[in-house]
Amino acid sequence: HCDTVAKQLETSHKNSDDQEKINYLYLKYLSRNPTDKEITIFKKYISEYPEKNKVYASLIQILILTGEFREVK
Repeated sequence: HCDTVAKQLETSHKNSDDQEKINYLYLKYLSRNPTDKEITIFKKYISEYPEKNKVYASLIQILILTGEFREVK
């Protein structure tokens, strides 16, 4: 699932910057915008991730594994 959605994100948001992609993922998985702190953390994670082609799949996994995701009704 995560790899498929990450590929779709790269295609549908190819002209978007990292912050716009992060916002999209938060809205999709947590139904809210990220805080400034979350954006900063995720941007740092993206910049340091060794496999750029898989970074968004990893971010999706992180969001899915949060307690907040499991509590969304």
